[in-house]
Amino acid sequence: MGCHPEKPTMKRLLLAAIFGSVLTSCEKNDERPAAPQSYEVMQNPAWTAESFKSNYTIQFPAGYTGKMQGFEGNTFHKKDAGGTTQIGYFYSNGVYCADFRDTLTNPLQAAILSILVYNQSPVLLSHRVEFTSNNQLTGVLYHDNAASLKGVLFWKDEGYFKEAATVESTMQNLPEVINIFKTIKAK
Repeated sequence: MGCHPEKPTMKRLLLAAIFGSVLTSCEKNDERPAAPQSYEVMQNPAWTAESFKSNYTIQFPAGYTGKMQGFEGNTFHKKDAGGTTQIGYFYSNGVYCADFRDTLTNPLQAAILSILVYNQSPVLLSHRVEFTSNNQLTGVLYHDNAASLKGVLFWKDEGYFKEAATVESTMQNLPEVINIFKTIKAK
């Protein structure tokens, strides 16, 4: 007479399906990308340390020219002898140059859009390399997969992942770029 056991069961199944899909979609947003490259931060005894930021050093192999400089804050630019690899930063607000730029809200995201050249369209950087210290994520390099590689390095500073440098190189030189970035060390 008014009692339909099928309807509550169907409602429960429908609610369970909706609840399950919400949980699944939430989990997918927080997952790390599949098998990211990961490297432990360490100094290279064959390379000399130099200032990279106010509170950090970095090391380069022989043949790189350039340095950190600045009067009203720091800028940094290094390139290899052939000019195929360039690493640097110049984060100015017109009055002062800062060591870092934008903050990355989710360092586990698989890709980012980044404006690498002022007044140009954003570039999708869909490949990532992680840098760790004592099994803790310390830095993330996002890069494209083009023969002429472009990338952005985010480094953990004061508890936040901040844009620390840009890189232009080649896919062939990516291992060297990784070896350079893994030498970043707090002073």
